Amino acid sequence: MSLTDSRQVLLDALAAAEVNAFYGMGRFTAPCARVYPADPWVDRSGLANGRHTQRWEIWVVAGKSDAMATFDELEALLIKCNAALSLLAGWSVPVWRRPAVTEMGGTKYFACRGIMETTAEV
Repeated sequence: MSLTDSRQVLLDALAAAEVNAFYGMGRFTAPCARVYPADPWVDRSGLANGRHTQRWEIWVVAGKSDAMATFDELEALLIKCNAALSLLAGWSVPVWRRPAVTEMGGTKYFACRGIMETTAEV
């Protein structure tokens, strides 16, 4: 699967779950999910017997931290994203990090980062 195709699979799954989804560093409106290439983006994988696979970050963003975005709002959005992404064939299930206040574009947001990996070789 190409990198562009993989990105679109993630965005389509989130859109089907009625999650406002954005790719990359551009403008966005919270609450949403933001999709980025992970670090490393393409590397050998233990999940796929040493083949080169892709990794993607999905940031679940509840809202601006100064607008008092809550754990409940973040949790509801994360559950929605997790349900949509966990069903994708040829992908690992998302691994979610703990919620934190994270700066994005000079503004602080209440967010949580997840990592997913393809199981098909690039």
